[in-house]
Amino acid sequence: MAEFKYPYERAAMLGEELPDGLDLVDQLNFLALRSLYAQVRAGAIDRGTGSREKARLGYQYDRWIRMLMVREGAVKASVRQLKDVELAANAYAKERTLECADRMYRALYGVSP
Repeated sequence: MAEFKYPYERAAMLGEELPDGLDLVDQLNFLALRSLYAQVRAGAIDRGTGSREKARLGYQYDRWIRMLMVREGAVKASVRQLKDVELAANAYAKERTLECADRMYRALYGVSP
């Protein structure tokens, strides 16, 4: 159970205070790990149980991080699309040409008409 996957895991194992600068997901992970290590030290659970639970925590942590990354990517894509649409709409408002209309279509749908 002493293989460290996270930069704060050793501190969690030693029962240290929650480090500054962690985001919420890492704060919760730190606290869960600290509790898990304390339970093993206290004999409330055996080392094998601790290792299995640590693996489950790691799986859920990785899953959560991947989900956040996907959401962040979707938000960035939406922002980029809104910016492109705004630029195309402004161009079309100034110059009502087929070229400008095509540009707006591409901004909205991601393909040429």
